[in-house]
Amino acid sequence: MTVAINGTALIRHAATQVDYRIEAEELDWDQVGGDEEQMGPRLQFAAEIDHPDLGLLSWEAWEYPVGILDDIDQNIGPHQLIENFDFSIEFEPDEPDSEDEDSSLTAEERKSQIDAMVEWFHANFEDPANRLPYVSAEGGYQWVNGGPFDAREEVESNFPDAPQGLIEAAVDEIQSDGLFDWASKDFSDFDDGDLDDATQAPDFDDDDEEDVSVESLMEAVAAQLAGGQGDGSVPKFGRDELGRLDFQGWPEPADLRPPSPLLAPLREAAQRLVQSLAGTNAHSNLLRAAQNYEEVLRGDTPSIGGAYARGVMLENAYRHSRDLIEREELPPLPNDAPLAADDLIALHGAFVMNNPDGQALVEGAAAYQMPERTIEAFERAATRFATEIQQATALFSPATQTLVADAVQSVGTGPHSARSRQVAGLVIGGLAIGIGHVLGEAGMSILVDGFKASALGAGAVQAAAAGYNTLFNFVAAHLHDINTIIAATGTDAGWLSPLSRLIQKLRRQANEAAWGG
Repeated sequence: MTVAINGTALIRHAATQVDYRIEAEELDWDQVGGDEEQMGPRLQFAAEIDHPDLGLLSWEAWEYPVGILDDIDQNIGPHQLIENFDFSIEFEPDEPDSEDEDSSLTAEERKSQIDAMVEWFHANFEDPANRLPYVSAEGGYQWVNGGPFDAREEVESNFPDAPQGLIEAAVDEIQSDGLFDWASKDFSDFDDGDLDDATQAPDFDDDDEEDVSVESLMEAVAAQLAGGQGDGSVPKFGRDELGRLDFQGWPEPADLRPPSPLLAPLREAAQRLVQSLAGTNAHSNLLRAAQNYEEVLRGDTPSIGGAYARGVMLENAYRHSRDLIEREELPPLPNDAPLAADDLIALHGAFVMNNPDGQALVEGAAAYQMPERTIEAFERAATRFATEIQQATALFSPATQTLVADAVQSVGTGPHSARSRQVAGLVIGGLAIGIGHVLGEAGMSILVDGFKASALGAGAVQAAAAGYNTLFNFVAAHLHDINTIIAATGTDAGWLSPLSRLIQKLRRQANEAAWGG
């Protein structure tokens, strides 16, 4: 990895007050030092330029932990830094290896070999949600028959002579839906007496799908709906007085330690930014992001998950405003706003990293450095799902619609694209848990009866159950997008897999009834 910078640094000469622009391309970065610390190496990078009018200018950046930009500094002598570069840590692509590919393969032969590896993998491994029991209190899936299994390790082990490039292509395709932990399909050595019946997932097999009853699938969904709770990093959702899914805030930290000494200056910095933007209509999105960030800091023990998410949204809004200003599509920010925003973002980073939960969130963002195809699938699904939520006003409250829109609006963009994907995943993952709780309240028999009535074009269901059935039908209509998002986030929503199977079976039955089959 190395330091990547974008944009322009604007420096004002101390004597002449003339402003000079330094382009990012003018700097060459080198690693100049490093120390071993608690979370791994802390690497130091540096770059300098000898400017004809400003003299020697230098910048330094530190990476710690791996993949995270920890700090930046610059030495520009007596001059004034008006605007700095945008900094990030960039993953350097591996150098191509001529031995990784067999140049004698035709395109058809290459595709055939990749397809064979993918087919072999799916014949032997599956989504753990299909059949493994899920116990929240025990940490999630119970890997009763080994695992979790890694696609790369298994493909490389079974195809040791395959060119590395073909293995990479096969693994990318296998993981294209965002699933990275796989379960074995082999249950030959599994003794189901080792698990309590209440946590035992029904033994469904793809080849026996027609033999699985609706009642068995309903029991599987109900058992999973009773378990999902989420954690302190996802927002909470519940029903409002109109029965809609409503955003009800961020969970309080599990570790109620004394407030961080950074909390007071962080709140002051947030207030300064809000005050500096007050009264400007041109930068309303940035103002709203700053207000949301200020709001999440209220209370004696503000939510670290909430502060982290709102901080990512704030950074993205700030970057977007600056990009529009640079393209002259927006007027400049008020005079003191850029300094207030820079101070707030720097304090936010220190505040998050000063808390174990915050450190875990930052480190967890690495999981969202996905293969390109997985990123595209995730971002498309998140955008589509957010759009559908905006239109479903009878199901989702304005607060929920706004939060989802804020999280998805800049997914995959900003100074830390992986973190923006992570926040979108956490918000939608929390919403999925809330949906699961509401569906669990209704009881599966009511939901299934309502779904059958809807699928067959029957009359309206009972008013008491109408809201539940509308939500159930909404989930059924958008199940593919929800599954794509949840698979990438690892959210506690194990009810989705048996629900998928239940909905498929109900649809088949409805089609058969409609055609007299």
